[in-house]
Amino acid sequence: MRILVETAREIGLPTVLVPHEGVFFDRDLYYGGAGVVPATDRVLGWGGLHRDIFVSRGYDPARISLVGSHKLVMARSYRAALTPREWRERLGLAGDGGVVVFAVQPLDNVADPVAARASQRTAIVEVAAAAAAAGLALVVRPPPATVPDLLPDPVPVGAVLAAPGPDLAVQAHETIAQASVVVSIGSTMLIEAATMGRPALALAYGGLRSGFADFGLPLIEDGASLRAALEAIGRGEVERFKVTATFAEAFGLSETGVRPADLIAAGLVEIAGDVDLAGLRGAPSRRRDAIDRFLAFERLGLPPKLRKLILRPDAFFRDLAFFGRDR
Repeated sequence: MRILVETAREIGLPTVLVPHEGVFFDRDLYYGGAGVVPATDRVLGWGGLHRDIFVSRGYDPARISLVGSHKLVMARSYRAALTPREWRERLGLAGDGGVVVFAVQPLDNVADPVAARASQRTAIVEVAAAAAAAGLALVVRPPPATVPDLLPDPVPVGAVLAAPGPDLAVQAHETIAQASVVVSIGSTMLIEAATMGRPALALAYGGLRSGFADFGLPLIEDGASLRAALEAIGRGEVERFKVTATFAEAFGLSETGVRPADLIAAGLVEIAGDVDLAGLRGAPSRRRDAIDRFLAFERLGLPPKLRKLILRPDAFFRDLAFFGRDR
C-alpha cells in the first residue's frame, strides 16, 4: 500500500492510516516490525496502544488522533440474538453444558509463522483434552483467511469447526456471547470478549505471549493452569472480565457515546477541507508520472473508489465533503 501513499503524495493528496486491528503480541511485531513507521500524513488510531507504538518509532504525536475501535464499540453493546439452545443446534453441539471457543489465528505476523502455527496446533489439542476433562464442549473457530496448516490433523474428536460465514451462529460477537470462555494465543476476539465482560484466556505457547495479558486478561502459561482454569469454568465458577481504565485507554473505549465511525468521518472531512482542489486540477504534468505508476499497479484489483481517488481527486474530495455536510 505504500506505493499508493507515495503516489498520493506526488499528486498532492493527504494520506491517512486507519488501523484495522489491535496489537496481537509483542509491540515490536506490530505493523511490519520494529522501526516501521506509517508513511501517511495522519493516523486515526484506536487508543493509547497504537499511539505509543508509533510515537516510540518516531512518528509525530501531533499527527495522531485517537478515534476508538468500531469493532470494540459494537462488541460492548452486543447482546446474544439466539437462545443457547438455538445456537448449539445450529453448530451441531450435543448436550447443554459449557462451551470453550478457541479463536484460531493465521499467525502470519510473527517472526517464525511455521513454528508458531505448530505451537497453535499443539494448543488446540491440549485445550480439547482439558475441555473434555472438564465436561465442556469445544468450538474451534478458524480465521476468515484461508491459511494452510492452522488446524491439527485430525481435528480433536468432539471438537466442532465453526468457520466464519453468513450464518448468525458463527459470527464473532454471537459466538463470544454464547461461549463460556474464549481462548486464543492472541486473537482480537480476546479483547472483544473482555469488552463484552465475557471470560477470556490468553494462551502463552511456543514463546508467543499475548500482548493482551498486559491489560488484565488471564495468561495461561502451562498445561496445569489451563486445566485448572477450564475445570473452574466447568464448575460454573465464571470470572467475568472487568474493563479497567488502563484497558479502556489502551484500546480506545470511550464513554462519550460518539461512534468511532463518526470520528473517522469527521477527521477525513477536516483533512479534505485543506486540499487545494484547484491546484490538483491545474497541475496535470506534475500528476502524470504518479498516475502512470499507479495504473501499473491496477493488477492488484483496486476498488473503483480508490481509482477515482487517484484519477479524479477533485471529484473524490467533493463527494467526501458532501458526505460530511450530509451527516
